[in-house]
Amino acid sequence: MKCKFYIFLTIITFFSLCRVNAQDDLLSELSEDDEIYPVKSTFKGTRLINGHTIETRGAGNLDFLIMHRFGRLNSGIDEFFGLDQAVIRLALDYGITDDLSIGIGRSSSPKYLDGYIKYSFLKQTPGKIPVSATIISSAALDINIREEQPPAEDRLSYATGILIARKFNSAFSFQIAPYWLHRNVVEYNEENEAFALNLATRVKITKRMAITAEYFVRLNDSAFPENTNNAFGVGWELETGGHVFQLIFTNNLGMVENTIIPGTVNDFFSGDIHFGFNISRAFNLKRNKDEKSW
Repeated sequence: MKCKFYIFLTIITFFSLCRVNAQDDLLSELSEDDEIYPVKSTFKGTRLINGHTIETRGAGNLDFLIMHRFGRLNSGIDEFFGLDQAVIRLALDYGITDDLSIGIGRSSSPKYLDGYIKYSFLKQTPGKIPVSATIISSAALDINIREEQPPAEDRLSYATGILIARKFNSAFSFQIAPYWLHRNVVEYNEENEAFALNLATRVKITKRMAITAEYFVRLNDSAFPENTNNAFGVGWELETGGHVFQLIFTNNLGMVENTIIPGTVNDFFSGDIHFGFNISRAFNLKRNKDEKSW
């Protein structure tokens, strides 16, 4: 699987570089008298496939997010190629300030109630700061019903990630993010602490459309269940005013860190692919001041 992934990564990197060479250098468009502003819209949404991007909601901005995943495409006609099955996450994200966001969500299977806080502490600025950086901290509670229900503290998990991204030009963005995951209770042969590295990219192909890809590399295999895989996904993104619509193909059904990082049982390159989509609708509850950006 890793060999196939690197081949895919080489292809998308080559395509990205072609797009980069086809674009004018944004800095060359600035004269010496122009004021330099931080980069905006490194990514169009706060999520790319399953994981977070560096983006936060603007102050007073409420975002309603629907994340929907179907069954495996290779499950056959009896399951209508996965369309008979469905997993959904409904969430609300809110921008307290332009740099600080909070969110809450609920997933249907496995059932999780999750929340997060996200702070953007570094802004890419042409000629000054080469990258943007955001820290995210989240918690998830397993709310599946069992005959013998463990106490709530045994069903909790926590995750923290440092998201670092660069917008190379108007067409190409790349993000790398180390993650730490802690689960209060794990299976006998697993570890409570897990570490992973998230790689994500967005390649703009038209004014409102882009191709996306995301890969979670697990760093300490002993922390994860046997017969599980790294989470991988590709997508097609469409921006339509207040909506961001993302079509997704991934080997993972999870939409919180505790199910994304350790819970991927399928192999993308063996055909175990879930089709799905994300729909984001933003509501401006507070008027924001206009800001210049590129």
